[in-house]
Amino acid sequence: QGILTLVQEIIREKRLQLGARYVLVPSFGEDSFLLYADVDASEFKRMLSNIIDNATQASNPRSEVTITLKNGGTHVEISIKDRGKGMAERELGLATQKHFTTKKGGSGLGLFYAKEKIVEAGGDLQLQSKPGQGTTVTLLLPRTPAPDVFIERLVVPASGTIVIVDDQETSHLEL
Repeated sequence: QGILTLVQEIIREKRLQLGARYVLVPSFGEDSFLLYADVDASEFKRMLSNIIDNATQASNPRSEVTITLKNGGTHVEISIKDRGKGMAERELGLATQKHFTTKKGGSGLGLFYAKEKIVEAGGDLQLQSKPGQGTTVTLLLPRTPAPDVFIERLVVPASGTIVIVDDQETSHLEL
């Protein structure tokens, strides 16, 4: 599954849902379109959506939440960084435990579920946080090869013409 496409879909959905209350800042490496992982698209999108919700709920209105996608070598690395209240060392250690929550009315299942699914897929979920400085959730997913039909590079002679027709946004190149 092309991870860039899934991440872009969730960012668009969250921007519509959140409006101007929060600023979602995508940060994609130049080779992000090459990043594939074996994930269930709907589960992955639900997981990422929940993590972005956590980030915005921990932040002040109009705060930035940065979503980074990059090539981690053997892994696809997705980080969600907020500038919210952060977590103390004790909370950080418990954050992925089932039913642990710091939110009033929270279920404590979001990060637990995310970690469980990521580990099942052979990856990892990492947390970094400091009180008053925010939290970063990093998802590490094992990379899989791009589909056989995927063309990483296309060389066209200077006198040649090429027409590309595709409705998938990640395929659009500026030439």
